[in-house]
Amino acid sequence: MLSDIHTRLLELPNRVRDRICQECNMTIPTIYRKMRARDKVTKFNRVVPALSNAEKRAIIKVVFEELKLTWLYFDKYRNK
Repeated sequence: MLSDIHTRLLELPNRVRDRICQECNMTIPTIYRKMRARDKVTKFNRVVPALSNAEKRAIIKVVFEELKLTWLYFDKYRNK
């Protein structure tokens, strides 16, 4: 049981990353580049966000879906 839980939790970041790649039509290098990116301020004090609002919504959606799937997967251990 402990090994299964550990393995499933270790796989979570990669599952999230891969789903974000699909949802946002990004490559893995693009995801890691966007992780390092920060919002930029132009010389006219205009903010250029590192992530679009659509990307933010898609990322949050994927994270919560994957967390829910993980929760449901672990539910099999709850009543043992």
